[in-house]
Amino acid sequence: MHDKCRDSFVQNPEKLNATFIRRFMKTTHLIVLLIFCCLGCNEAPEQDTPALSVKNEAIESPVELEEVYSEYETYFVVIADTGNDYVALRKIMFELSDELHCEIDTMGRSFNQEKQLISLPEDDEDEMYAGDYFPRRFRSKTLSLEYLDLYVGDKSAIALVTGIFIDEKAADSALVSTKILAPNAFKVRTEMFVGCMH
Repeated sequence: MHDKCRDSFVQNPEKLNATFIRRFMKTTHLIVLLIFCCLGCNEAPEQDTPALSVKNEAIESPVELEEVYSEYETYFVVIADTGNDYVALRKIMFELSDELHCEIDTMGRSFNQEKQLISLPEDDEDEMYAGDYFPRRFRSKTLSLEYLDLYVGDKSAIALVTGIFIDEKAADSALVSTKILAPNAFKVRTEMFVGCMH
């Protein structure tokens, strides 16, 4: 059989040349591809990327390291109203939610009459805070009822929060919208602990 193939190529040299060229081109393409792959794998990463620069500067300066990995964030909190009556503030919260088209995020908490406390359920999966108050600590445009002392130190009052913002201009804009419906609304700048609470 090999003799027949060889004989057909010998009788038709153009066919032999075309087959040889195809095989040569396939092999050449494969070798070029392998060379590029090998070169790409051996390239060193750039040393001046922004992430590496920040990391290197932070290691050189302990103060900057603390700033980069701080457990506190500066937030601007918009508060529609405050008071001691959870039920009254909850009613206002639902009204504002409808008017402002904002969601309510209770984080699974409700008011425990027996403890007189905004709290997670006693059987909550978070064993450490089950039956206790766990604060809303991260930025969002949702409504919730929180203890005012989390933001300004007043331990007795409940705050109807309409948003927690990292950008003051966004907070100012939200405050303008909130004041139309809640004239007592105000904005608070706070240093919020955002580290682990467990």
